[in-house]
Amino acid sequence: MLSFTKDDIKALHQAGITAELHPPQPHLMSLDEVLQNKFALLNDYPQMGFYFIRFPDELIPMQQQGQHFQCFGKCCYGYFALNAKRNVYLLSTNNDYTDAPAVWVNHSLEEFIKSYSLLMAGVFQLKGSDTSTQEKLFAVLDKVAQQVTEALRELNPELLEEGSLWSQFIYMIEDGWFNIAYHEIFYIREGRRNL
Repeated sequence: MLSFTKDDIKALHQAGITAELHPPQPHLMSLDEVLQNKFALLNDYPQMGFYFIRFPDELIPMQQQGQHFQCFGKCCYGYFALNAKRNVYLLSTNNDYTDAPAVWVNHSLEEFIKSYSLLMAGVFQLKGSDTSTQEKLFAVLDKVAQQVTEALRELNPELLEEGSLWSQFIYMIEDGWFNIAYHEIFYIREGRRNL
């Protein structure tokens, strides 16, 4: 579930993003609203810092360089937000991926959900593969990266343009940088790693 720590608030401030961080007033939803809730399709993936809201009333108003957004999630590179035209942007809070303050990600929330689901399908395929040797690991990394690439290309070729967020995630899969298990830092933070 999307939440904001002191580190998140500091990262937002440093990136020049203002956010209205206040507890939402829960809105009672009709059965039709429950069935139409697109945010319920997004699952967190903590190993890479993916966290999402669950309900539409949890959207977080954000501003960056005079532009207004509605934040619905975050990942290791920043925050996912809808602009006024309902396009999905990444509001960047670090320069590991890009120096741009905002990067177009998808045309719509629906396209984002499909893209994210295709990425996660590849990640779960990695989790279930035999990676017992380096040769097997590299073979499966290449295979999954190619499958995700083809699936995203079929969805929308624009998603794979140079510098796109989705091509960055594919690159991370291909090079073995996309965490499929909890990183050692999780063990340290939880006091479970013998130093």
